[in-house]
Amino acid sequence: MKNELTLARSPVHVVLLMAGAVIAAGGAACGEFKGTSGDGATMDRPGAGTASGGSMAGTGGDTAGVTGTGGGPGTGGGATAGAGGRGTGGFTIGGAGGRGTGGAATGVGGTGGIMCSAGTHRCGSECKGDTDPNYCGAACAACSGATPQCVGGTCGCSLTTCGGACVDTMTDAAHCGRCAHSCTGGTCLAGKCQPVVIAANQYDSFGIALDATYVYFTVRDVSNGPWFVRRAPLAGNAQQTAETLVSGLDNVSGLAVNATHIYVTNLGTTQNIVRAPIGGGAATVFANGEDGPGHIRVQGTNAYWARGADPIGQIMRQALSGAPGSATSISGPLASPTALSIDTTTAYFALSSGSIYRVPLAGGTTTLLSSGQTQMHPFDIAADATHVYWSNNGLPSGIMRVPIGGGTATPLYSNTTSYVSGIAIDATYIYFGMGQEVLRMPLAGGTPETIAANQGLPFMIAVNATHVYWTSRASRSVARVAK
Repeated sequence: MKNELTLARSPVHVVLLMAGAVIAAGGAACGEFKGTSGDGATMDRPGAGTASGGSMAGTGGDTAGVTGTGGGPGTGGGATAGAGGRGTGGFTIGGAGGRGTGGAATGVGGTGGIMCSAGTHRCGSECKGDTDPNYCGAACAACSGATPQCVGGTCGCSLTTCGGACVDTMTDAAHCGRCAHSCTGGTCLAGKCQPVVIAANQYDSFGIALDATYVYFTVRDVSNGPWFVRRAPLAGNAQQTAETLVSGLDNVSGLAVNATHIYVTNLGTTQNIVRAPIGGGAATVFANGEDGPGHIRVQGTNAYWARGADPIGQIMRQALSGAPGSATSISGPLASPTALSIDTTTAYFALSSGSIYRVPLAGGTTTLLSSGQTQMHPFDIAADATHVYWSNNGLPSGIMRVPIGGGTATPLYSNTTSYVSGIAIDATYIYFGMGQEVLRMPLAGGTPETIAANQGLPFMIAVNATHVYWTSRASRSVARVAK
């Protein structure tokens, strides 16, 4: 005969589960009680007979925090251990094993489950952090590749995916500020590449020029001492040193290089232009009798420079193969020309009065592009296919531009406390030094962006496709930063 008794779920959130094993000795009847995950209980009573023993594990409730009980005691024989219960919501600890009342053995306590704290989850027999990328989510998955982080229980990337990798563009030197923007030896801080010193301990660095391999610069080692031309690899070296190519120069102003030679203008007592082999060596006079030679540019088979005398200054040209004294004027008399830039057909230059002109490289009519500016003392000049740009080194200082065919000059930037020095341009930006910073802004103007701070009076600027280079007179160095 079989009787069944069903126990309803308790209305309170505590479930006590008990199961046990009762061993009948000498043919006594066997009774069995079984808990079913805290959902109630059913009692079965088998018929009479002889049993060698029995066991039943207690099982935990399905509510967090509920503890399952151990196996029940034996009434006549040895006892068996009750296995600890485990709550499916809270992984609670199991109950103790039962004790045999008439036998020799004591039941062993159940192993139970694991209670994982907030912010963790169970993987196997351990609790793992909810953001642990090696044990992500309920599947305890290992995150890697483009999804190396565990976010909300799923492998993913909360940063930026660049080339199949999850990177922090605020600090990653290979992806600084944007994907594939490498700092090439510099560090990345707050999404900006930091400058790298190319040559240190250069007492008074001044002019600068680039080729495909080196950065060239003029420098002197002591105040009022002789000047030198030095060079360093574009990427620098671990020692931050430079090699001396030309020595004993006299108060240099302009610097230019081509594939074979270095050209330097001397403003001191010699008042001439010299050149030396590109790999270094003795300097020889290229042009003599120059009165105040300034900026120099080399293109094709000729060199061009500004002769800054007043009132008979001129823009000069001389064949690279020409002898000293063979230079000719392409501009006619000018009042103190200063800055000079050239393209394939035209020379663009400024006078100390602030007027901007152009003249064909072959010589001809000198055309006024802009005059009557309130900002005076043009310092450096550059041109592209549409505009001429220049820096003014007075106060207020700033950057201006004018259409290449002439017209109204437009102020792009003005500063009443710091002096703007050298400039350089590419297809997108104009770069300039001012105070302690190297800055850039769009060619049409806008808010300048600092690309290198604390640079100690950055002076002359040069750019190539990937980097900006400058000389710093106060910090006595040559440095660069990735664009």
